[in-house]
Amino acid sequence: MNNPYRLSSVTEYSSYPVLQEVPKHEIAKLYSTPVSFDRDENVLSKFEDDTWDFSAYILARSPDQISQAVWNFSGINRAFKDQIKKALYLTLFTKERRLQSSINALYRVFNGLKQIAIELEELGFTSLFNLSHNKCQNALLNYFSVKNYSVRTITSRLLVCNDLHRLGLINFSIDNVTKLAERTCNGNAEIRQTLAIPQRLANLIYSEAIKTVEKYYPLRYEIAEVLSVYHERTRDKQPPREIRRYLRKKNLDGLKIAMPGYAQHTGGRYNWVNVRDFYCTILCDCGVLIGALSGLRVGEWYELQKQSFKRETVLGQEYCLLVGKTSKLEGGIPKKKAWVTAPISEKVIELLSVITEPQRVFIQNRASEIEKSKPEEAKRLLKASESLFLSYDDRAKVESIKSQVLRKYMKKLVVRANAVVGEEDMLEHKTLNPSNVEMVKSGEHWPLLPHQLRRTFAVFLIRNGFGSLVQVKEQLGHHRLAMSAWYAKNSNAAMQLDYLLDNELRSEIDQCSVELMTDLGCSIFLGDENLSGLYGEKISQDRKNGVLIYSSRDEVKAAIEKGELSIVDNGTSYCLNPSCDRICSSIDPATNALLCKHEILTDSLAKKRLAMRDRLIQRFQEIKELRLYQPNLVSKIKIGITSCEYTLRQHGLSFKPFDFNS
Repeated sequence: MNNPYRLSSVTEYSSYPVLQEVPKHEIAKLYSTPVSFDRDENVLSKFEDDTWDFSAYILARSPDQISQAVWNFSGINRAFKDQIKKALYLTLFTKERRLQSSINALYRVFNGLKQIAIELEELGFTSLFNLSHNKCQNALLNYFSVKNYSVRTITSRLLVCNDLHRLGLINFSIDNVTKLAERTCNGNAEIRQTLAIPQRLANLIYSEAIKTVEKYYPLRYEIAEVLSVYHERTRDKQPPREIRRYLRKKNLDGLKIAMPGYAQHTGGRYNWVNVRDFYCTILCDCGVLIGALSGLRVGEWYELQKQSFKRETVLGQEYCLLVGKTSKLEGGIPKKKAWVTAPISEKVIELLSVITEPQRVFIQNRASEIEKSKPEEAKRLLKASESLFLSYDDRAKVESIKSQVLRKYMKKLVVRANAVVGEEDMLEHKTLNPSNVEMVKSGEHWPLLPHQLRRTFAVFLIRNGFGSLVQVKEQLGHHRLAMSAWYAKNSNAAMQLDYLLDNELRSEIDQCSVELMTDLGCSIFLGDENLSGLYGEKISQDRKNGVLIYSSRDEVKAAIEKGELSIVDNGTSYCLNPSCDRICSSIDPATNALLCKHEILTDSLAKKRLAMRDRLIQRFQEIKELRLYQPNLVSKIKIGITSCEYTLRQHGLSFKPFDFNS
């Protein structure tokens, strides 16, 4: 398997560190070993350095992804630091690695190791290797419980422990991480999910953003000129008085722009707007509209370019598209993708293109200056300059505006829109976000974050009859209907939007679907999770007997691509019959697993049977109290309750058996 962190896997260069095997207690022998190179094949980081820099291996433009390519070990106890480095070194460069994870995915491993080191030190332990002992293991699990960690946080820590075991560094492995995490969690730390914005508040926020675009779109070239002259004069270190004089002369539709720091000293008498605020406000409002009208992730905003807006006609119907790239589930390598959007996105893209042009020219000039001395860095700068979300600050280490800055200006957008949560908004919020009710308070401004735009987009499509879950899945790039259903949950599915996708986009969707179905297939056939349902029980029994239908991820993927294996997620179970001609979801899900020989239930799906069983028991008791004579219905409900209890037993979930005679 080619190592994904050799530069040759993403560029034409081939410099990469050579794996040196040393005993785990002789880490000092690795100190002089290089771990990363820059784009011009110079050593960028060595094992002994407090910073490992993998920025040359990142192809996406998102500042968040770029920042995660720099791993800082300062502040970590020296003993733990060397052990963490050894684990990461092996994870990065061992030839036995099974998963082609991206640098950003491995940043989470680095962060997990760092956190475990801090926690072990707090507990009085002096080494990661102490995790081989029961005393340390029990102390760490108790620490998680006392600290009220969520299931997700505990799961991430335990997966890191399994990584250390796989690398041969500790003797501590967990057979069922999810179950142990749930048992360790005290139940109070609930996993937070992304909020969907109530419709009235969304309308206020989006309308305010549209006002910004409509106001400044006609003035885009004048604004670009002001920004260009301002930057040139500040770079030339002209006297502040001269720069202020120039800015005073510029009156764009009544708007006066001030130097940073100057607006605060005018007492607001002249309605001055800080240059930085002005620029960031436009970028933020444009980004909000992109997310609201197309469902792009914030990381995908940075991949949009001048020519990203397209109009295409299919069978006489015109569609507006945003064409960009996504690196989600692509190993960190951006791949081309298109999203259906609204016509105003054309103005959004044009406005962004024009007002960021001065910064684009500045970055391109920097690239020209180093073209001969650092050709690969020059290429990177030229590529970075193509983004529409360029940073205002010339001195910034990352050319694109940081997502933290966008979040800051989103808060200001909410205030400008006067998007204050009212009683009706709270009622809708409780319906849309039942597990996060306490995150929003009546009378306060809505806590807007970028990813909320994505979920609200899905809810809007389904609620207003513009799409089915299939369309939402394709638009948002989700590879399982279950994920799309989560984004659109608590909304009523209605009529389909019958837009047609071009062959290239359809091919991308099919490819993504295969990859995610492969991941799911690996968890079913190669994982250790409890399975029920007729086919699930068969797989579990085969595992115990040492019989494997598929022995590797490649075999699972090949079976899916050939059509030999199909995994359909109907929301209540999985069906693995590629030639199935029935609609599983039309059958009572309570008895599905007993009726279909291809049905599989995982632990997470089995938990849904608890609520389903409660509903069936309530129906049974109501019929009994009303003394209704409906033997067929009663019989079906009894079978459903019995089936649910059977499934719960299979997955070791506790419950009190229902007494039909009570």
